[in-house]
Amino acid sequence: MSYTTKIGHAHLKVRNLQRSIDFYTRYLKLQETERVANYAFLSAGQSHHDIALQEVSTVTRAICPMGDSSGADKMHDSMKQPFLRLSRSENSLSWT
Repeated sequence: MSYTTKIGHAHLKVRNLQRSIDFYTRYLKLQETERVANYAFLSAGQSHHDIALQEVSTVTRAICPMGDSSGADKMHDSMKQPFLRLSRSENSLSWT
């Protein structure tokens, strides 16, 4: 079964801009389209950006709703990293 996840548009405040860019380009396969001061813009390919990352001193929790539990399971398994705190509900995945 194939599935597509649409991000839409998100503005995320992150503690470390480069580490966040590395994460989103590696695991979600987004492309960096622009970087200005403490902002980076990442795209899935259809628009200038789907995610705007802003480096700040506070951490924002991200929640990614999925179409079904199998999509959330696949994403959870592919994102397991020691520096991420993952939280899984029925049809969504969140991380800090």
